[in-house]
Amino acid sequence: MGNEIKLNEITYFFEHLANENSCKDFFHLNSILMSGVHIMNEDQLLLTIIKKYYNVLCIFYNTFYGLELDKETKVGSSYFYLSFND
Repeated sequence: MGNEIKLNEITYFFEHLANENSCKDFFHLNSILMSGVHIMNEDQLLLTIIKKYYNVLCIFYNTFYGLELDKETKVGSSYFYLSFND
């Protein structure tokens, strides 16, 4: 059942990406995260996307890249990044 839930969530996410702007925003978010940059409060668009789809993005990065999408909070501010562990 766990794999079915993952598949449903990822399918929903990709259906949302059918919108041209959403697709561009996701690819921008993906390129930023994959380059090792943290998503922080300064980039509200990417922060909004990652907060809205956090659970699905966690599944996405773990399933397709073997990476963990992490969230840290310091002084009331959250940021997100990929853990590139060996």
